[in-house]
Amino acid sequence: MLRDRSRWTATVLIMALIASPSCAGQSLPRPLLSAAHHEKGGYRNLTPHEEHGFFDFLKWWFSGGPKDAPPVPLDQLSAFAPPVVAPDLNGINRAPEDAIQVTWIGHAAFLVQAGGLNILTDPMFSERASPLSFGGPKRLAPPG
Repeated sequence: MLRDRSRWTATVLIMALIASPSCAGQSLPRPLLSAAHHEKGGYRNLTPHEEHGFFDFLKWWFSGGPKDAPPVPLDQLSAFAPPVVAPDLNGINRAPEDAIQVTWIGHAAFLVQAGGLNILTDPMFSERASPLSFGGPKRLAPPG
């Protein structure tokens, strides 16, 4: 009975993970459409702003990006060094089948263990967050 319950829980968890991105395109319930920034076709920015196109973006990018000074001077920022804790490999390798166990791997990656199933969410183990090995933002901390 407990094993069936664990499998049911794992199935519900997997379905929720699969269904959540697919629900993003669903229309909002009627009461929420009455908010000033909601329109029939989606969202409208109420803050006054200039309209910019793709070529404006390219011009901005190739001219060096933002010209505003950062809110905190770069020399006053402390170096980013997140704490790294050694994982309990015994606990991970022998996860209880009658409970859900979640292990944070880093950034948005989690190992979810439920009912004998292992589910890895959003893994990113490369040096850069990019399909190109030489471009894209560099990893700040090792995975794990």
